[in-house]
Amino acid sequence: MLDRYLYPNKNSTSVLKKMAGYLLFALFRLAPDRVGPRLLRLFFRPGIALQSDEEKTAWEAGTLFEFESHGRRIQGRRWGDGPGVLLVHGWDGRGSQFHRLVTPILAAGYSAIAFDAPAHGESDGFETNYFEYTDAVRHLLRGDAGMPVEKVVAHSVGASAAINAIDKEAVRPDMLLIAPALHLEEFLHQSFQRHGIPFTLFREIIGRLETRYGYDFHRDDPRRLLRRLTQPVFILHDELDRLVPIEHSRAEAGQSPWISLQETRDLGHTRILKSDTAIAAVNAYLLEPLSEAG
Repeated sequence: MLDRYLYPNKNSTSVLKKMAGYLLFALFRLAPDRVGPRLLRLFFRPGIALQSDEEKTAWEAGTLFEFESHGRRIQGRRWGDGPGVLLVHGWDGRGSQFHRLVTPILAAGYSAIAFDAPAHGESDGFETNYFEYTDAVRHLLRGDAGMPVEKVVAHSVGASAAINAIDKEAVRPDMLLIAPALHLEEFLHQSFQRHGIPFTLFREIIGRLETRYGYDFHRDDPRRLLRRLTQPVFILHDELDRLVPIEHSRAEAGQSPWISLQETRDLGHTRILKSDTAIAAVNAYLLEPLSEAG
């Protein structure tokens, strides 16, 4: 679940967990091909996000599109025919979570483009990671699915992947980030620590993923990449977000003149996506400036 992947646990790791972690490390050394997949299932398998009736109806009203990324079939929906606003959901999420944003996007003359990330929703796979997420977003930013993208709305780990993809594709879409998970490597390391797994094994697993996908967690850290962007970025974050602390967004807003932050209260990490505040932010910070320019 998302809290397992993101939420920092300040409690110290028990002696038993440490012992279990080192035992797992020894087993990994002896049989990496057997132990490695088990670790991937433990830390990189997202939970199932259920759809409400309203979400399902809105999702099915969109036009289906598919593309392939790392040998997996990725499914999405598009509403409208105007310039594309790409909607990138977070870990444990799915594209239909943005359903309340579709109507204002269409009303402003844009099209809304949402997809289920690898191993999420209707897309193929059981495990995924930051790098696969990034590559799926890159496919859409390049227009590989035949839908040009001009603007991006992204949530949580989806915001991390969007930042990385935008950096790699050297594009400059307008961006609205909702509760972005910017300290991604730190959160993931804490998740391993919570299970008593030593840092050496953590680096071994992450290193294998880096080699496989051609990325580097330090070089491609979303916090570092965000600071390199030279287009306006608007962040919407709730004060009471238990999964991604608002202090992370506050720190980045204080670092860059390009980053603006609007704080909300009592909307949490996920409910904020369906709030009137999110709709207002989309209208104010993504849609109105282009409409006026046109």
